[in-house]
Amino acid sequence: MIYDLCRGHHIMKHILVLIMVCSFCLITGCENLNPVEIEGGTSDSYEASQDSDEYREASSDSLSVDTVYVYVCGAVKDTGLYELKAGSRIGDAIDAAGGFTKSSDKDALNLAEIVTDGSKIMVPKKGALVDEGMSVAEDSSTSDLININTADVKELTTLAGIGEARAEAIIEYREQHGGFSKIEDIMNVSGIKEAMFSRIKDSISV
Repeated sequence: MIYDLCRGHHIMKHILVLIMVCSFCLITGCENLNPVEIEGGTSDSYEASQDSDEYREASSDSLSVDTVYVYVCGAVKDTGLYELKAGSRIGDAIDAAGGFTKSSDKDALNLAEIVTDGSKIMVPKKGALVDEGMSVAEDSSTSDLININTADVKELTTLAGIGEARAEAIIEYREQHGGFSKIEDIMNVSGIKEAMFSRIKDSISV
């Protein structure tokens, strides 16, 4: 009888120890879940770092150098459309067009003025009327009109849209046909149609 009691008491001790061990394992197991939460935090930090890198790249792209396009004409050596860096000045545009001609009025324009995309820069000849502060000035002086019956290649290329090839075509036409009787006759020259004529009609004479 006493033996059975002692044996039962011994079994209870084992059961209590087993319960304690299981409880300890359960508690330890719950604590071991904490690193998972930390890893989750590390992932969030990594994603935040990626977002930050993408923002810096986007900011860097927004600061990249852009270009502008300007049309330079008038008393310059090479009339035409030029691509310049953003922030360039009128002086840079004129340099891109080959510089001033001998007949140009170099003081008529503000060479330090920053050009804008899509602008037209017309360099007037000496004596032409220019509105103060304007970078684009139309020549309204009748004495400054280009006589298409006498002008040479250099003078003809000061007209908007007239390059060296078209200037030579104009000279060739007037030599073959005895000159132009009216300014509209210039549309008989190959490559010069109504659109171009409308751009140069106020700058030419016969």
